[in-house]
Amino acid sequence: MKFIRTIAAFGIMTAWLAIAQDAGAPVNLAEFAEVKLVKHGNPASATDTQHLVRDGNQKEVMLDGTCAVEISWDQPRAIRSVTVRTDGELQDVSPIKVEWWYRVWPDNGSGGWMKLDDPFNGRWVEARTSAKVEGPKITFDFLPLDKDEVASAKRVGFEYRLTYKLRLRCANTVKITGIAAFSDARWKNARLRYEWKKKRQSAGNWNPQFEPRNARIRTTKRLGAEVFEVDLAYADAGDRLSADRGRVVCRDGETASFAVFVDDVLREGAIFVRDVDVLVSDADRGMSLKTWPGPAGERWTAGTVAEQVARMPEQTFDRLAKAVPQKPPRYMFLGVPNLRQEIALLPRGEIQLRADSLRSIGPDAELRPWEWDDIIFDFGAGEHPVMGPQSNRAVTRSLADGWLPIVRHQWETDQIRYAQTSVATPLMCDIGSLHTETGTETVVLATRFELLNASQEERDAWLWIEISRPSPCRLTLQNLLVLSRPSDKSHRSGFLPLRCRFDIHDKGALDIAVLEPGGPGSYRQDLPSPSSAREAVRYRVRLAPGERHAIDLFVPYIELFDKQELEALLKMSFTNVAASVEQFWRERVSRGMTYEVPDHYLNELFKANLWHVLISTDIDPFTRQYQHGAATHHYRNYLNETAMVARSLEMRGEHETAALLIETFLANQSVKGLPGNFRSKEGVLYAAHPEEPDPYTAQGYNMHHGFGMWAAAEHYLWTRDIRYLARIAPRLLAAANWVINERQSTKTTDPAGRRRPEFGLAPAGDLEDVEEYLYYYATDAYYHLGMKRVAQAFAEAVDHASELPAPARPPDRWTSEVRAAAKRLTKETESFREDIRASVAESVATSPVVRLRDGLYIPYVPPRVNALTHLKEGWIREGLYPALHLVTGEVYEPQHQFVDWMIHELEDNVFLSAESGYGLKNPEAEFFDLGGFTLQPNLLDLAIVYLARDEIPNFIRAFYNTAWVSLYPDTMCFAEWVPRAGHGDGPLYKTPDECKFVQWMRQMLVFERGDDLELALGVPLAWMRDGQRIRIERAATFFGRLDLEIVSHAASNKVTATVKLAKTKDPRTIRLRLRHPDGKPLKSALVNGRTAEVDPKRQLIELPKRAHEWRVEAFF
Repeated sequence: MKFIRTIAAFGIMTAWLAIAQDAGAPVNLAEFAEVKLVKHGNPASATDTQHLVRDGNQKEVMLDGTCAVEISWDQPRAIRSVTVRTDGELQDVSPIKVEWWYRVWPDNGSGGWMKLDDPFNGRWVEARTSAKVEGPKITFDFLPLDKDEVASAKRVGFEYRLTYKLRLRCANTVKITGIAAFSDARWKNARLRYEWKKKRQSAGNWNPQFEPRNARIRTTKRLGAEVFEVDLAYADAGDRLSADRGRVVCRDGETASFAVFVDDVLREGAIFVRDVDVLVSDADRGMSLKTWPGPAGERWTAGTVAEQVARMPEQTFDRLAKAVPQKPPRYMFLGVPNLRQEIALLPRGEIQLRADSLRSIGPDAELRPWEWDDIIFDFGAGEHPVMGPQSNRAVTRSLADGWLPIVRHQWETDQIRYAQTSVATPLMCDIGSLHTETGTETVVLATRFELLNASQEERDAWLWIEISRPSPCRLTLQNLLVLSRPSDKSHRSGFLPLRCRFDIHDKGALDIAVLEPGGPGSYRQDLPSPSSAREAVRYRVRLAPGERHAIDLFVPYIELFDKQELEALLKMSFTNVAASVEQFWRERVSRGMTYEVPDHYLNELFKANLWHVLISTDIDPFTRQYQHGAATHHYRNYLNETAMVARSLEMRGEHETAALLIETFLANQSVKGLPGNFRSKEGVLYAAHPEEPDPYTAQGYNMHHGFGMWAAAEHYLWTRDIRYLARIAPRLLAAANWVINERQSTKTTDPAGRRRPEFGLAPAGDLEDVEEYLYYYATDAYYHLGMKRVAQAFAEAVDHASELPAPARPPDRWTSEVRAAAKRLTKETESFREDIRASVAESVATSPVVRLRDGLYIPYVPPRVNALTHLKEGWIREGLYPALHLVTGEVYEPQHQFVDWMIHELEDNVFLSAESGYGLKNPEAEFFDLGGFTLQPNLLDLAIVYLARDEIPNFIRAFYNTAWVSLYPDTMCFAEWVPRAGHGDGPLYKTPDECKFVQWMRQMLVFERGDDLELALGVPLAWMRDGQRIRIERAATFFGRLDLEIVSHAASNKVTATVKLAKTKDPRTIRLRLRHPDGKPLKSALVNGRTAEVDPKRQLIELPKRAHEWRVEAFF
């Protein structure tokens, strides 16, 4: 009887699977999954049960309470039903349970921070189903998702489950012979015709291989030397983003393999894959290369974005100022290098004390006993001012000389002109003499209000000061605003609680009076109405026509003052403070690299960025470690972004400051592990603090570790400080070994014995703000670069050590060990690179081609392993961390074919799209000014990739567009990100983003290309107009300190330059680019009076490398 039942079941199963191939039949998605029997929930115990989805299967699988059948896919599938076939009809199917893998769906959200599911994080959820029994076949249809099934779900009602994995369990023992999982996908038939444009000399030896995905290839026919026809059945799914869509992979080597979605080809009739030069068409339409009319639908006849930019006039700030609106002004900070306290100024000059300026507990935090988010000092003018955010004062704001941390706000009320000037200073000493070990010294904002009577008659000038957090207070005879008690109402002996001090210079009257506003508005939240009369500090002075008078205000960050600090506050003079602050910052900024080009915005940003960095760096009062948050306030210390800051400092020659920022992470190595499928934390560079509670360490971007290795090793290449390298070499070696060891776990194969796409990559883990565990190429890019720099530093240190005098030379044993480590790491790094490239090549081959604006298609280089297609996962994954980081990570050379495709995809699709970019309404008209950058523009090195490819018009556009959309000109700082043109967001100062751009500014003039040094590579033509000058001094390079000056004599068809290099290492070549503003060709050049070798095509002049100084004349 059992034998008869088995034969019957086999017959039904064969018929069932055969029908599934018929057009219109549902597709069994389990056929395209891995199917395994897992015992006791342990993946290591899994055995292959793929036969359960095969036609005519007779092999049974025993299912009981100790095991489960798991079905898993590379991408989530929208499963509606599961069908199981047993060895006979079951009377009771209730013991059989269908479970699905849940992490976040259906509450993924959208946009850059959308959440993704992954196959590693989550839990099994028993699905609510209805069961239908038809003999040995049991169909489980999913019931609408509700909160009984997933209590945390916010969106419910779905009759499918979007999931990476399904699991079939049974409390009793049952034998199953088949399993199927169904979505909305249905089988369809198609014939695809492939015709290559390139003629093959030996076509008989050339056989591209065709592979189905969510499809079955019935036959492949060769119709000619370069023509093939593929007859197939494919899964048809209506949703563009469905992982069920049938596709065909064509394998033909690293840069000629590609895949197509079958429905793309059928919809357009034919698609042409550029660079691969193949036309893929619907064979039923009878098209060939000769008869194909060209791309279907809308297309740009002028070419792709990158192609058009290359032909257009170079971008300028002047053009952008007309095309892109400036962002409205925001707050800014003033502070003192390495001190923890910063004080903010709002756009109309309001002073803001922010709680999040202090990142941790400490002595200074105890002297600020208030627990509010902030305290705002608001200012009003006139007898009845409007206060608060609704103030009607039209204020202009500027920095002294466009960059100094001396802030001026100006406005006029009732013919009284107000000029407010603010600087930050330490309380207890002159800013230039400050030497801090703990960073807890008190910071004071010194502000002068200069009031000028601009009328022709005598007038009263009024200045009102309202504090957003009112406390009982009084004005003393010394014009101190003293609180009746501390904000936390806890008395402390020996301390005086106060808010500020005034200096009215013996004129006018200062008191606490009733403010009767001229309209509603206030930062105070305790008022019954914003129009209410209330107490405020009032200053009133009578001024003759043309007379001016100043009142000074000193606002400390702390509240509680001891006797010594109180005396210092009372002695403080604005005139003296302002003079010392200006002198200090001018001297401090001129100490390192200087930068002077014919664009004042760039000159001012270069200077301002340095003080942004210095005031945003704090010393922890307990560990004495230097902490650089990713913004001046709010953000914690992200190693990847701190490394960006450090690298810009290295380029400036600020080597000691750069090293202190990275030293924090070296000191805390191995304290914390990264979020991901990692086995160990030993050697990990991530933690910024040695213990809990940890106020500094930020979210666990997996790339932190790579950036840390890169920055720490590269410090040696900048400085040639062999003692530094000897001290940290064990830490660098441990960091590199961690990568080597961790990537062994991904060296696995599939059931067919083929390398999985993630073979040899780092384990899956967090990319950045998005937290799913997947295999992102950007992470591997920086792991690779970090390892490469460690190996490079070790190798060069061995060579360097042999050149040192004996007393300075490290021990021979150390040199021998480092030499061996360098050799091993070089080999391991190259192996890692090969594995990354193999993975990317597999991803390119299996990810369907994407359409460009010209109507042609290119192979898609995805940001991670197993990405389905583009415009699916938001701007952070696709625009901010695409595969282009593999160029920065030196996995691919800039000219590689894959890089062409990466650039076209970003420029034509990602940046302009609504899904992962800006959703431009008229992209064909707007792409030049509003393209070339992602929403966080400065962290993607597209501009530098263009520079490395020597595509200068494209570089200049990406460079200027990024700068303009990021810049706040009134405060000379950058936004973190730009959600739309004319609007910035994120906390300020966003020093890592600024510092990345500062690196670009330096690299356009000084560019290391391996062992070659190229100068003035990215200079715009507009900078070369007659009489204009470019000058940098003390620029650090891998080859020594550099000075460069270029002067245009374009009217005489001549440009001159002077180059000086204090060498620490000989570059292989030194080349200088000089251009004529009208694009005239370079004819000849003299170097130190002798005829020089020139490359007219690239407009490069070879400088003899044996010299140290070169005087160059270029003729056009």
